[in-house]
Formats: sequence, structure tokens, C-alpha cells
Amino acid sequence: MISSKNEEDRPEVLESLFEPVGFDATMNAKSLRIPVAQAKDFLDWLGDPVPDYQYKFAQSYDEYDRLKPF
Repeated sequence: MISSKNEEDRPEVLESLFEPVGFDATMNAKSLRIPVAQAKDFLDWLGDPVPDYQYKFAQSYDEYDRLKPF
């Protein structure tokens, strides 16, 4: 889920940004959602996390604790 309070009054704008790259994004309240079936492709499309944020993509709690910078 991606949160975007400042764009909640224009959901079609956010949704339309993901259409050209093949994702069926939908805006619900303040959250942009990508279907579960597209989650892996979406994460692959995002690429590697930026430094100090790798822990947010951890595959286990142990990896999360090891990578968390604080």
C-alpha cells in the first residue's frame, strides 16, 4: 500500500500513472493499492531499495532486525 493524503481528491491521476507500466492500481481513501497478483512484478519494477531502507523489503523478521539501521 502506498499512502498519499495530498492526492486523495484526485485518485484517477495516481491510478493513471501506473497504467502505462502495466499495473492495475486503485485508490481507496488515502491508499494506493496494487493487486496481490501483481505485487512481485511491482517490487521488481521498483528495483533495489535505497540505502538505509533495505529493511522495509526484508523477507523475514531476522533479516528485518539485521538490516534496520536504528
